[in-house]
Amino acid sequence: MTQLDRAVLTALASLPTYAPKPTFADGVLAQVRTPEPMAARTAWPRLALAASVVVSLGASAAWSLLNRDQLLGWIQSFSAETGRTVWLGVRVVATNLTAQPWYTPLREFASSPGRLVLLLGGSLILYAAALVALRRLLTPPSRPVPHANW
Repeated sequence: MTQLDRAVLTALASLPTYAPKPTFADGVLAQVRTPEPMAARTAWPRLALAASVVVSLGASAAWSLLNRDQLLGWIQSFSAETGRTVWLGVRVVATNLTAQPWYTPLREFASSPGRLVLLLGGSLILYAAALVALRRLLTPPSRPVPHANW
């Protein structure tokens, strides 16, 4: 086997070396098209966009100063309408919640403070156990794990 390897290496060493001519790199680079810089291509569109944004902001500020009463009326009607819509949504959710068949037993269960304290205590203990388990899962092992890299 070593004789075969030596024969292959000797045959490879006897091959002529291929190196490019010294002018090869210059010829390749002469054929490469270089685009013009990005700043030169996009200077005017960017300036036009910036100018239109500034003009729009200025026009908006001027309109707001000249039509202050109308703007305040819009804001007040929008906030009042939003408040009414939110309150209606809360009332609908509360009505639908109290109409559910499981709501009455839940209300009776929550009416006893002792049962409520036991439920909350058990929930806290369960939550703490879940946090400990999650921490244990996320902690890297202290010693190498067999078959971890297969």
